[in-house]
Amino acid sequence: MDTKAAPDRSVVLLVDDAADNLLALEAMLRREDVEILTARSGRDALEILLARDVAVAIVDVMMPEMDGFELAELIRGVDRTRRVPFLFVTAGVRVESRVFTGYETGAIDFLFKPLDERVLRAKVDVLVTLEQERRKVDRARAETEILLRLAQATNQAETDQEVHDPALDAAGDLLGARRSAIRILDEAGRMRFHAWRGLTESCRAAVDGPPPWSPADRDARPVLIQDVAVDGWMAGVRSILADEGI
Repeated sequence: MDTKAAPDRSVVLLVDDAADNLLALEAMLRREDVEILTARSGRDALEILLARDVAVAIVDVMMPEMDGFELAELIRGVDRTRRVPFLFVTAGVRVESRVFTGYETGAIDFLFKPLDERVLRAKVDVLVTLEQERRKVDRARAETEILLRLAQATNQAETDQEVHDPALDAAGDLLGARRSAIRILDEAGRMRFHAWRGLTESCRAAVDGPPPWSPADRDARPVLIQDVAVDGWMAGVRSILADEGI
């Protein structure tokens, strides 16, 4: 089974037209489980927000062309981005009407420069943690739905063959498996393909053959191939797997 890992890091978006400010913010907020993205304009920020799931956006209020308030209004006006939490930062003097405007647009908070690094990190850490917990809940819900569909298909199946495709579908959905297969030991002691995803005919023909177990085995142990390039058991099929990109 060939799987492609999904990224687990949360995304923090920094929006400021001044490169020095972006560098300073990035230094304050850098952590291993966070991917920091930067935008020098409201337009660039929108492109990122429409393409990526963002845990929190930190937006400078005073930017040319599109200021932070205008960006916030656009963020709240699009279904894809309306739930993204954001913080405003500004170097301007504290004006209560502007602070009120910031909260009115949906900002979590309105911070003034010079920023207190500990306060900023604490606020961002809370929002990142909430986003990570939400993703865990969403992932658990999705996995449960996939397993329920598989269980339903299994209960309704009248033959083993009718279970194979739902099982491979579940493997793809749960693990991100681009290649998978079900092989069954036949009476002649050979592993035969009964269902597959993403495997060419030449690849299936190359690996079709005797398994590492015998039909008499009752407690056969799974075989885990750590590295196709060096594992001796894979020597006979190494070239075809390389050609397949496995």
